[in-house]
Amino acid sequence: MKKEIIGVFKATNGTRRKHLVYISQEISVNRQKVITGARKTFHLDSFDGEEVRSTVDPDIFLRADGTTLKKTGRITENGT
Repeated sequence: MKKEIIGVFKATNGTRRKHLVYISQEISVNRQKVITGARKTFHLDSFDGEEVRSTVDPDIFLRADGTTLKKTGRITENGT
């Protein structure tokens, strides 16, 4: 499986604390190098940080403890 960052955006949990959410894409390939699956994931504050889940609202994300994060900035490609 190959994993790469495809973007990053700013988010907040409603307090003054700011977070970065990294968007990554995981690609699975078989022995013939044919893509067999792809999945987009969101990670908090680092490439390997806590995974957060998207919701029906594209600006709201859910942490494992049930708290929400709100997207506050635009997506920047490749984390730059």
